Amino acid sequence: MKQTLCILAAGAALLTGLTGCSADEELSNVAQSASNEIRFNVVTTNPQTKAVIIDGTDQLENHYIEVFAFKDGNYYMGKTDEENPWKDHGVELKYEYPAWTYTDQNATYYWPHQEALDFYAVSPSEKFEDPFGMVTIKPTTKGFYCSLAEDIKASHVDAMYATAFNVTKDNTPNKTGTVSLHFKHALSQVVFQARKKDVSQNIDIEVADMTLFNVRNAGTFTFPTAGQPTGSWTSDDRLKSFYHLELDSDSPITIQTGDVTTLLSHQHPLLCIPQTLNPWSPSTTNRIQGEGNEETDSGHNCFLRIKCKIHDGDHYFVGSSTAYGYTYVPFEANWIEGYRYIYTLYFGAGYNKDGSEIDIVPITFDATVEPWVDEPKDITDF
Repeated sequence: MKQTLCILAAGAALLTGLTGCSADEELSNVAQSASNEIRFNVVTTNPQTKAVIIDGTDQLENHYIEVFAFKDGNYYMGKTDEENPWKDHGVELKYEYPAWTYTDQNATYYWPHQEALDFYAVSPSEKFEDPFGMVTIKPTTKGFYCSLAEDIKASHVDAMYATAFNVTKDNTPNKTGTVSLHFKHALSQVVFQARKKDVSQNIDIEVADMTLFNVRNAGTFTFPTAGQPTGSWTSDDRLKSFYHLELDSDSPITIQTGDVTTLLSHQHPLLCIPQTLNPWSPSTTNRIQGEGNEETDSGHNCFLRIKCKIHDGDHYFVGSSTAYGYTYVPFEANWIEGYRYIYTLYFGAGYNKDGSEIDIVPITFDATVEPWVDEPKDITDF
């Protein structure tokens, strides 16, 4: 199964016409002692109010972190790949209880004499997470490119970032030289739940999987500048694709009561590029065309396709006794980075591919006999 693809890099201005000492040259003039080592303390956003760290079960400590530092707009930690100038590489950190440490101890960095540093960090590290592919750098911004797998049977990995601006050894906590990296979630988390619209309905609902169409699953994240609370995402409508939420097992999820049932793909929430989604407007003139994962409407707007069976005994509103059918639901959203969105689907109506409403509430008949009405007639003529 295709692994989640999350391409991360910290971009920077291209190093053209660079004057002055390089970081390596400056290090020769700096006391390279343990007391002057640049150390890191990593914290994360409160998971109770934001998206669950990494993939819902994993922890940040199980992933590598990639850190870049800039002095006067130039690299101090990290560098551009000489053979591939569109790529760059930071300094990797790994967690070894009880602290974060340099993966390569020979790559330890030390504080400059007086100059302040701006730090940018990403997790997971581009170097250690597989697969990744090319990294795109914009010459005037610092950010990373992220592309998420269309099929999330394998876990989507949370893209996280941290910044620390204008840092010197003297303004670190207790002047220890330890940089605090406060990681935030760059993506949005989406969870679907389901329940019956009318619990008194005598219908059975079996959900096999769901696909969310016309969403952008790739984009470029730009780090916030000093004083900004969050970064920003840009993506192209030409990158619109789909997310296939294959559910947890070969057995469908059955919704029989009025209780809410969580629909997850192999116990992993859906992690998405923050974006605004305009809903499909169902009508017989705006039908969904195409087959399989190529389905779309004329406006390329967002809809949820639910593979399911909905039936009342032997009568099937969606699907049949031997096959699943589809119902389509317009979907509208405004996803913001770091937020978890929980959508509850109330099964009781939907649309077919032609945009006509499926009336899940069955038309039933209750036959009664009206009493005879006596109309007396006197028979007087023979």
